[in-house]
Amino acid sequence: MIQSPLPALIGFGANLPFRGEPPELTIRRALARLDSSPGIRLTASSSLWVSRPIQAEGPDFINGVAEIRCSLEPEALMAQLLEVEAEFGRVRSARPADAAPARTLDLDLLWMNGIQRCSPELVLPHPRAQTRAFVLAPLAELRPCLRLGQDADSPTVEELLAGLLRHDPQSVARLERPSVRSA
Repeated sequence: MIQSPLPALIGFGANLPFRGEPPELTIRRALARLDSSPGIRLTASSSLWVSRPIQAEGPDFINGVAEIRCSLEPEALMAQLLEVEAEFGRVRSARPADAAPARTLDLDLLWMNGIQRCSPELVLPHPRAQTRAFVLAPLAELRPCLRLGQDADSPTVEELLAGLLRHDPQSVARLERPSVRSA
């Protein structure tokens, strides 16, 4: 356990119903479940965004980013995210990343207070966050000046998003406005 809770950013997405509920409701329920977990406090959530699947099957995804304060170590937080995914019907397979299945819920640890990790279980910051508009657009709502890179001169989330959309426009559109809670 970490003594003083640290900020962390969680990417979330879904493109399949779970028990007949639309992905938007699954996401809301999963975030509420995370907020009730020991050592985790939800402090803000971005708008919901819709995007076409990238290297995945199925209908469009509903995506967003949540900010939390967390007293768990990064690996323990990741284990908690995987547990919540499973509770909401996520089945992880051994399929290669370029053939990912559709998902009832996907939770990714994007960033945690600048901590770096590189292990088979966890890479921080998330290695593909900088190249995905469906991550950067909601992240820019919450932390536009955040630098995912470790260098002081690495681009901000806002700069990364602008560059990505300028050179490789990905279909991403806001579905609804954010719900922000104070810490």
